Amino acid sequence: MTSDALTCQQALCAQIRAAQGHYLFVIKANQPNLLSEVALLFDQPPLGAVFACASTHGQHGIRLEERRLWASPVLNAYLADLLDWPDIQQVIRLERRCVERGVTTRQVRHLITSLPASVLPQRLPALARGHGAMENRLHDVRDVTCGEDASAIRSGSEPEVMAA
Repeated sequence: MTSDALTCQQALCAQIRAAQGHYLFVIKANQPNLLSEVALLFDQPPLGAVFACASTHGQHGIRLEERRLWASPVLNAYLADLLDWPDIQQVIRLERRCVERGVTTRQVRHLITSLPASVLPQRLPALARGHGAMENRLHDVRDVTCGEDASAIRSGSEPEVMAA
């Protein structure tokens, strides 16, 4: 299962693993301890740390895109024991660099996964990209069909009712 940061929760990870599935979740500010530990690993790696790496290059219309990925099992025991993340196998940094009309943008995301090291890094960029494409298609349909972004409904249970 791939998903965005909203569903990056320990209970859901445990449920996915209990059903013999694997997870690949983006980490954001809703998990501040997890995010800071993973970012620190990549910003200040311990001596001798080795990272699995992969990169992809492509062009989408006029946009040139490069994705670079680093994965590491270094934090597995720490995250499983101290932060109680079930069956975590690797932490990932995904950097996306785009050049469009002479403007360069850079985006860095951190992820966690239960996929073993044998799966990464070659397969992970496609999995992460597939999740992004799915999310973009879903958002586009909901926004175009329902006008979700333009809606003034912002409080109570009304946003949930409208989304359903």
